[in-house]
Amino acid sequence: MVERWHDKTLFAEAYWHERLASEQAGRARELLRSDLVEGFEVLVAIVQILDNDAVLELASSAVRGFWYTHRDAALVRLEPLAAESPHWYAIMNSVAEIWAAQDAPLAATMERLQTKWRGAPPSSRGRVSSDVESTGERFAALLEAPNETERLAAAWCMSEVTFWTSDLFLGELDPLTAWDYMVAVARSPLSDDDLRTFSDLIARLPSPTPPAEPADVPRLEKGRALIRMHRCDVCHNPDLAGRNNVPR
Repeated sequence: MVERWHDKTLFAEAYWHERLASEQAGRARELLRSDLVEGFEVLVAIVQILDNDAVLELASSAVRGFWYTHRDAALVRLEPLAAESPHWYAIMNSVAEIWAAQDAPLAATMERLQTKWRGAPPSSRGRVSSDVESTGERFAALLEAPNETERLAAAWCMSEVTFWTSDLFLGELDPLTAWDYMVAVARSPLSDDDLRTFSDLIARLPSPTPPAEPADVPRLEKGRALIRMHRCDVCHNPDLAGRNNVPR
C-alpha cells in the first residue's frame, strides 16, 4: 500500500474524490451520531452498498460507530437484521468481538443470534479492506443517486476509502513533496464543473476566529518561523490572509 501512496496519479484521483464527498460525508456522519432514525437509514444504505465486499471491515466500522453512539436503541434495530441476514450477522459479530465483554446487552444479543445461527461466523478482526487503497471511483455514480439517503451513504463510503490522502499529507509528506502531490491534483483532468465545486467548497469555509484564551507567545513565534522557513508567506502573505487567487 505504501508504494501506491507514492503514485501521484492515484493520489490525485483519490484526493479529488475525498474532497468531492466531503460535505455529504460530514452530513452522513452527523446523522449516524445524532439521529437514531435517519442515521439508521444511512447505515443500512452503507451496508447495502458494501454488501459485495470480500471483507467486512468498512461496513463493520460504520456499524460499530452507530452502536457505540446509540447502544441499546441501536441493538433494537440491528438485531432483527442480523437475525435474517448472515452478512449483518457477521458484521454484528465483529462489533461483539471488541465490545461484548464490556456490554451485557450486546453480549445477550449475540447469544441469541448465535443460537439462531447455530454458531458464530468467521472472525473479521485483523482483516483490512482493500478499499483503504481505493480512489473511491466505484462510489462516484451513487453520489448522483435520486435518493438522498443513498447519496449520503455513498459519500460516507467514498470519504472512508480515500482518508489515506489526508493521512498522507498530515503524517507522511514533507512540505516540498506535498507540493508535488498538489501539483498532480491540479494537473489531473478536472472539468470546469469540478473546479467550480472546489471553489464553492472553499468559499463556504468560515473565516478563522481568534482563540478566546491568551496567546501563547512562544508558540506564535515558532509558527512565524515555520511560515518563513517554508515560504508560506510568499504566496499567502505574512498574515496568511491570502491575496488574488491565493486562498487564506
